[in-house]
Amino acid sequence: MTEGIVVSTGPVERLDEAVCGRDVAIGRPLSGASVRICAKGSRVPVAVRVVGEVHFSGPSLIDGYIGNRDDEKFYTDEDEQRWFCTGDKAVVGEDGRLYLVGRYNDTIIRGGENIEPSAIEAVLGQTAEFHVLEPQIVRAPDQVAGEVPVAVVRTDVDEQMARQLKDTIRTKMGALFVPAGVVPVSALGLDDYPRTLAGKVQKSKLTELVEAYWTAQKSQARSRLCSRAMLESRLKQAWAQASGLNDATMMDVNVNLAGYADVRLLESIKTQIWKDMASNVTLSDWLAADTVAEEMEAIEASGQEALASHPNAQLIDSLLTAIASAKGENIDPTMRMIDLGIDSITSIAQLNQIRQETGVSLPSSLFFTPHTIGELIERLQSSTDPANLLDIDSTTQETPRECFSTLIQGTPKPGVPALFMTPPGSGYAFSYEPLPKFANDLAIYALGSPFLMTKSAATWTVEEAAALYVQTIRQLQPEGPYLLGGWSMGAILAYEEAYQLRQQGQQVVGIINLDMPLPRPDPHVLEPTVKLLEIVGFYPAIRRAGKPDMEIPSYRRQHSLASVRAKLKYSPRPMHTASDDPTPVRIFVIWAGHGDPDRLPAVLVEADEVLRRCGPDTQARTSQEWLQTPRESMGPGGWAEMVGEENVECRVIEHAHHDTLMDPEVVEYTARLMQVAVDKWLS
Repeated sequence: MTEGIVVSTGPVERLDEAVCGRDVAIGRPLSGASVRICAKGSRVPVAVRVVGEVHFSGPSLIDGYIGNRDDEKFYTDEDEQRWFCTGDKAVVGEDGRLYLVGRYNDTIIRGGENIEPSAIEAVLGQTAEFHVLEPQIVRAPDQVAGEVPVAVVRTDVDEQMARQLKDTIRTKMGALFVPAGVVPVSALGLDDYPRTLAGKVQKSKLTELVEAYWTAQKSQARSRLCSRAMLESRLKQAWAQASGLNDATMMDVNVNLAGYADVRLLESIKTQIWKDMASNVTLSDWLAADTVAEEMEAIEASGQEALASHPNAQLIDSLLTAIASAKGENIDPTMRMIDLGIDSITSIAQLNQIRQETGVSLPSSLFFTPHTIGELIERLQSSTDPANLLDIDSTTQETPRECFSTLIQGTPKPGVPALFMTPPGSGYAFSYEPLPKFANDLAIYALGSPFLMTKSAATWTVEEAAALYVQTIRQLQPEGPYLLGGWSMGAILAYEEAYQLRQQGQQVVGIINLDMPLPRPDPHVLEPTVKLLEIVGFYPAIRRAGKPDMEIPSYRRQHSLASVRAKLKYSPRPMHTASDDPTPVRIFVIWAGHGDPDRLPAVLVEADEVLRRCGPDTQARTSQEWLQTPRESMGPGGWAEMVGEENVECRVIEHAHHDTLMDPEVVEYTARLMQVAVDKWLS
């Protein structure tokens, strides 16, 4: 340090000898030097293992800075010993060594949580491929979190390397510390980091450059997204008007335009739209475009401005800012709002931000509708009154034809089966997002229910839902072998998916069953309702690390009800009846050691008595013992009847059912057991 602090770790053979978790040991003071850790802004020493500011004294301490700059950082104590407040954040460990935590000026505050850049840099420095990049972690502004960490690297990196860097931090430190972006220093217009004369990276200057770059990138991303969404909307409206379609939103941008217009009129319609919207594109190129998507590409390639002036431009820009801040730059205008995976707490913050910027209050259900981004923009564009969004229908009329899917981790590889996780009763794909990184970069897809917020939400069956999941699975991976899994109701659906895949002649290696016994239909079971399930404790609060708990949204409660009803009517078929293929389908069951789902019918009767006695507005609950009582049987849970006892393997986690993917420690152990199953099946 230029101010003269002298410490040493002594000789070490490996970097990890100087690193303890997220803290970096810088050693002990050398002879004649003194170091003490004081509370920030004071001269009062703190206790061992308490973080504070490093104060240094010793013969190497400089007298001061030229021009008396930062003179207040120097002081003399009652013993006439001169000290310097370094601004470094550190802690003295029980081993007596000094551990550097970071710089007070460098601390990043993400959503109220402190992040020390040096901790992230130390973890990355332990991996050779990242160490050579000399990563520097700095802050960047974020509308929702306030600040986010960004990794700046010395050389250009591809998308895979950037993803590996983020995955390393997620695995070793947690999601809070994952950089929001990886930026090569060349993107900042530099060949190398800005440095002092002594060669030290100027973090303050680097932060300024990154903040400017980050803000500009976000603005450009919003402009690109808005431009593309508006362009798609305008083209679809033009084609709908010219071909007599009632609803432009029903057009598929990837379907041949001959399917929307009389072939005899096709060329004249194309020519008219070209005159109105695509004058920068050559007519021959325009006529060669067979779909709306190809027309969009032609316009974008020509450099023509895709956006005309439109009403509610500020509101549209603010809405897209909120979406981009949550999901990044590459957002498809055809993506449904509900599939963005934005939770209710974040949505409130974003809607408040939109209101502050525009003065417009958008409906609280906006981020939980099945309408696409493009549809909402189109609606805002075609109306001068943004209040038209207030009556937006939260459900769709038609029966769904496909389900949502998202790659939550890993890289799909040819010849290596991905793991497809079917959602639990809530239908929410992002229930599996807490799973830590699997070994060998295993690709894991999370599926979302096709029935979320549809008019048919309460009427589906296990067989219907599984057919839609299978359709999506085969779009992502056309041929087997397949790895399937699911938590709770998702495990039942995964079994039916396996059955239907076997009927289609496909191989299924195995099913990971997270705590669900074989369902057995009972016509005498009381018909459940949302209120009855609420009374029995079926809707626990969603726990979020570092954030307040939140209630399960009403649309997910409704879907959970439909799931329970579907389960009560489902009669699974033995796997050998699906095909003549003798290859076994294995089931790996991970039981929660507490909770007895078989008692649900009896508990529903108790809940009905509470409801009759206390009325529909009651907040009374039945005993929650059934959710916590130790499970008596940890065997195959009936699944041996479906695949044979030799093909069922069971493990146990000593926690309740709802902890499986909600409690961070339990999630970690659950993932390790899932890894055991995958390793066995793929070895």
